Amino acid sequence: MKQSKNIFSGSGSFELRKAWQWLLYLYVALPVLLFVLAYLTRELNMGITFARLYHSYCMYIVNPVPDMPSLTGVFGAALALAAAFWPLYRRDFRDFGISMVLIAANAVYYYYAVNYLTIRYLTFG
Repeated sequence: MKQSKNIFSGSGSFELRKAWQWLLYLYVALPVLLFVLAYLTRELNMGITFARLYHSYCMYIVNPVPDMPSLTGVFGAALALAAAFWPLYRRDFRDFGISMVLIAANAVYYYYAVNYLTIRYLTFG
């Protein structure tokens, strides 16, 4: 009898163990998912909700450039610092290097306000 293999268990399981993997997930995967959902449903009422969720997530969670009066980027800066020091604490310098490249790319993306070029394709109401 052939035994079916579960893709969510065993050696093929999906785990985030490195800081750069978490950063890739938080900086790229979730915003892309929210953007695609907002773009595909932009003619519906749910598209407005996804667009607002995408913009809020990008401005308050992953934006690493803090702006204290509006409180944007405060959590993102703390996230970047944690992602930078976690590999150093574990003495994983390859993880640290990749994480720093991702943090720097993300900081440049928000510092030059490139994120506002993406939201013009969404409907906010």
